Amino acid sequence: MDWPKAKTIIIVLLVCVNLFLLGTYIVREEEARKDEIALRDNVCNILNNQGIKLEAKDLPSDSMEIRPGTVKSVSDTEDIAKRLFGEVSILSSDQNTVYTGQVGNIMFLRDSFSLVYELGEEVADEETALSFAESIAKKLNVTTSREKYSLVSGESGYTINIPQIFSGVRIFGSDIEIKISKSGSVIGSGKFIGHGRLGYTEGKTYPISSLMIRFAEGAPKDGETALAVKKIEYGYIAGTPVGGVVALTPVLDIETDKGSFYVNMTDGSFVEI
Repeated sequence: MDWPKAKTIIIVLLVCVNLFLLGTYIVREEEARKDEIALRDNVCNILNNQGIKLEAKDLPSDSMEIRPGTVKSVSDTEDIAKRLFGEVSILSSDQNTVYTGQVGNIMFLRDSFSLVYELGEEVADEETALSFAESIAKKLNVTTSREKYSLVSGESGYTINIPQIFSGVRIFGSDIEIKISKSGSVIGSGKFIGHGRLGYTEGKTYPISSLMIRFAEGAPKDGETALAVKKIEYGYIAGTPVGGVVALTPVLDIETDKGSFYVNMTDGSFVEI
């Protein structure tokens, strides 16, 4: 038997099979997207009939790529503390680790942190406050672009909220809050997820249309006044780290005139954040 020729034939056959399977997968994904788009108007009609005001343009156009995932933290908390303060002393317990430097300290718990320190200079305007907040966020390994920050000015200083985003997807309930007084005092707090790569795990998500029907079944409604949906955004909520790995559950954030509701995209249940 001509083994080189036989091996070549087998390799060609395997490549053809793989190409066929890939083509089948792409076609199915494209058909699912088309079906989802076709359902948009029907979903809006169903919700409007149930006392929920929603326009088709407010439905996310495509959520096929979001599914359960994890982030494995690769952040070194001692390194973060040193970037903030230089040399630090360390005090550890089963519950937390506190790093103290000459101008402040930072405490890390399993899934959160608190920070207190002095900048050593006055903060005269919003732009300066944003620059300091961005510098602090980067030392915490949070690289969200400044365009995503929200800032509130007060008589005594500034409050900056910074969302945590992985692979372009928002992590709900994990915003970092940094308060900077005009005298240069800083107080920071929030969830500590760390810096890592988003990886997908086993599991699928329901289409947006199905999730919105489930939302309609459980959402609080007033018989006389429609519940108006203002914005729908999909992202994740982060669990408590286990062995340095943070589980990410995909959710819909449905913002209405009666508050925001979070719907688990894997089973349609409502989630508290």
